[in-house]
Amino acid sequence: MVIMLTNNLIPLSHRALLLRLGERVKTARLQKILSRRTLALRANVPESTIKRFESTGEIGVNAMLSIMTALGCSDQIESLFVPKAPGTLAELRQVPTRVRGKRSDVGKVRAKDCANE
Repeated sequence: MVIMLTNNLIPLSHRALLLRLGERVKTARLQKILSRRTLALRANVPESTIKRFESTGEIGVNAMLSIMTALGCSDQIESLFVPKAPGTLAELRQVPTRVRGKRSDVGKVRAKDCANE
């Protein structure tokens, strides 16, 4: 897995990425001079959830969103999964369009696929 960070290609495993997120949350918490307990109260999550996130990177999406909101970082959520707008007419022409099949075709494809096995 390769993730673009500050214009450098840095190969990161899922595990390393989660650990980095946990470290960033800890840094943000410490910069705001918040204890885990205080952040837990503000985010309405157990203190153990914050401890686990900061040390292992493991967390549920709802808890992470609550923590980000409590840290004042919820605006960063908006930048996730934003589709890139085409910059040129050529790029616009390359944007794939969704092709939908007929409902009746689904059964035919499955039967055909099963016959080949």
